[in-house]
Amino acid sequence: MSFSRILVALNDLTKDQVVFSHSLSLAEPSHSQLRLVHCLSLDIYRDLGPMMDAGVGLHSQAEILKTAETEHLIQIQAAQTWLNDLRTRAVA
Repeated sequence: MSFSRILVALNDLTKDQVVFSHSLSLAEPSHSQLRLVHCLSLDIYRDLGPMMDAGVGLHSQAEILKTAETEHLIQIQAAQTWLNDLRTRAVA
């Protein structure tokens, strides 16, 4: 069976190496395109509403949001590096 494009959903887990390797083995014989997808959670914004209702001060809320956004940016950079490494493996 031949595919022109293969969509691969990855979640940065150990088993994802198996999923990636399998999808690569499907794509290589027919020169298919691999489309790698990875989603990050936006939970940092979900928790802000209850904090406002609880009367947490704006200064504390701003600090919590800034810390959460910094952690989220770190996750984004790590995911980009990881996906670029997989892309490099796929085109090698």
